[in-house]
Amino acid sequence: MADSPFLRDVPADRALDAWRRARTAAGCPSRLPAVRVRVQDAAGRVTAEPIWATRSSPPFDAAGMDGIAVRAADTLGASETTPVYLEPDTYDVVDTGDPMPPGRDAVVMREHVHYAGAAAELRAAVPPYQHMRSVGEDVSTAELLLPEGHRLRAVDLAAAARERSSTPTR
Repeated sequence: MADSPFLRDVPADRALDAWRRARTAAGCPSRLPAVRVRVQDAAGRVTAEPIWATRSSPPFDAAGMDGIAVRAADTLGASETTPVYLEPDTYDVVDTGDPMPPGRDAVVMREHVHYAGAAAELRAAVPPYQHMRSVGEDVSTAELLLPEGHRLRAVDLAAAARERSSTPTR
């Protein structure tokens, strides 16, 4: 054992060759075959192939706050001294994560909406896309989620679970 390359410093290529010879002599494969496992059983395993997003998240333009969805242009000129009043057919009440209604491009936070009867009173203008999450803001379709050879952690499994029910691993 005194001449073993693992007991003293040797060049990396020589050590790797010695390791490969020892592995072959012991009958160990150079690479384990890929197997499919359930996502809940994949923690600590290594991805056998890249995992790509099959859909965007969010899959639609979504409200980023509770409030009312509006056309930003309809709020121009709103201020404390000259509020803008929106009739009920020009806004939609939304909760965080709701799909944005057609024709609406901004959300006014619930705390900034006052009501005068059924009309929404706004005391400040809002820019387009305020408090909105655009389609694919977190993940876009075909984006690389996990590379090949990645050891899976809980956070990785959460992303993979959204994409497929089983993940090829080693």
